[in-house]
Amino acid sequence: MDSQVVSAALQGLPPIRALLDWWRKQKRRSKVAVSTAAILAAIWYYRYRIRPMLSIKSARGKAVFVTGCDTGFGNMLAKRLDVLGFRVFAGCLSEQSAAKLKSETSAALTTLICDVTKEDQIVAAAREVEAQCPQGLYAVVNNAGVSDSFLAHVTRPEAVRRTMEINFIGTVAVNYHFFELIRRAKGRIVNMASVWGYFSGFGFGPYSASKFAVQAYSEALRQEVEGFGMKVIVIEPGLCRTPLMTVEAQKGIERTWQRAEESRKNVYVDREKFFKGCQKSLALLQYIAEDPKKVVNAYERALVSAYPRTRYTPTMNSKLFYGVSQLPDFLKDCLAKYILCPKMVAVDDV
Repeated sequence: MDSQVVSAALQGLPPIRALLDWWRKQKRRSKVAVSTAAILAAIWYYRYRIRPMLSIKSARGKAVFVTGCDTGFGNMLAKRLDVLGFRVFAGCLSEQSAAKLKSETSAALTTLICDVTKEDQIVAAAREVEAQCPQGLYAVVNNAGVSDSFLAHVTRPEAVRRTMEINFIGTVAVNYHFFELIRRAKGRIVNMASVWGYFSGFGFGPYSASKFAVQAYSEALRQEVEGFGMKVIVIEPGLCRTPLMTVEAQKGIERTWQRAEESRKNVYVDREKFFKGCQKSLALLQYIAEDPKKVVNAYERALVSAYPRTRYTPTMNSKLFYGVSQLPDFLKDCLAKYILCPKMVAVDDV
């Protein structure tokens, strides 16, 4: 079709005609700026929206090691990957959890006892995987984590250390001992971070610190291993209805409060009222928690995509909290004060 005919046809459409008239009136510099912006937007859309939708040819036989498969995300992911045809090595804390998971999956799934705070168990797991998969490992998923710490000024150092040991040092240790297997297969590392790795808040200090560390470590690792053909992906969920958010979080704040020094609790005029206020804040967060399947879906995309994104933020509340993290500090403090923080009256203020 003649180009003049096409141009005439387009000009017959009012919106297109207005756009063409506007374009003709623009100066050359403006046209270059708009064209450049459009090209960059198209590249971004392709790279982060279209390309990650392309999947690997087949999952059959690809070996994946997943930590923290006793409950929650890890348990659900191990079952999902098993159905998809991956050769799953599921790390569990206890023999009971391992036996239960094994009874609910196919014979292709292998359970391994792996406490990420015990390096000898990580080394033993790596040797077992290497014995069965000498060609290398397609992926490691560092899913193991806890969320049982509480107020930063009340939580004892040993409790903070435990949170860091599991959420961060455990991730580092697993990646270190499985690195050669992943490099051999030009595989990928999937680390569980959190939207709380971008900002912290009332009651989240120790947990956020561990996730900040995972974010920083993952970003550096991604740049370091790219030359080996390896990929590093971060999962950044918000609040989800898992045992981590429901049972463990509730037990964690109760345990932290009970173990806190009396001098720390006695600074409040009505310490019981303050603690009940903290429990109400947790109940509010649990109320907006979302379906954990969203996170498992993100894990799946990180593993089956031929060109995975570097980050997946799978829940709506994680996107909301990320937006909050970009606010000025005084606004974040106001939100915390009037939404999350219970009314605090110190003894000195009476």
